[in-house]
Amino acid sequence: MTGHQQPSVVTSWRTPDGAPVTIRPTRASDASIMQQFVRALSPQARYCRFMGAVREVTPQMLERFVRIDQLNQVALVAVTSRDGRTFQLGECRYAVCPGSDDCEFAIAVLDEWQRRGLGERLLSELIAVARTRGLRAMSGDVLASNAAMLGLAAKFGFNVSPSSEGWSVRHVSLALRPTPAPHSSTRHCRPS
Repeated sequence: MTGHQQPSVVTSWRTPDGAPVTIRPTRASDASIMQQFVRALSPQARYCRFMGAVREVTPQMLERFVRIDQLNQVALVAVTSRDGRTFQLGECRYAVCPGSDDCEFAIAVLDEWQRRGLGERLLSELIAVARTRGLRAMSGDVLASNAAMLGLAAKFGFNVSPSSEGWSVRHVSLALRPTPAPHSSTRHCRPS
């Protein structure tokens, strides 16, 4: 695997309706906007992102969100500015599975920013970083009820299969190299 630093790429982008968005690596100073972001997610969006009922992120969780292990993780945030303040609209991240060239990803977008292409753009950027770093495959667990995320995964060519987590979860996986080795589903390295 090559490269062990957060990606330095900052992308300026506009949603189809013209809203300005910046996609960039997360920073240690993002703790307050990350906290606001998680609070602003609907209960359903929080449940889909964390695979459980989370009302508030703990200081320990927040620390893991913004202080990235640059050897094994990448985290990107989508932000916009209004009245001199920065607001987080979405985030995506992956964690490299120990002892492998595979990673598991997670993504979340504020409800009012969904269906505007932001999730697609975030996932596209994350996949590009993983490929640049030489990773073999990207995977994740998605609630079977999360039709929007399953649709997004299908759009990017992820294979969807039953998960070892149970009937209510689907496992999505994408080969990042042309000829990947068989994927082992026994390793888990969920991003924070």
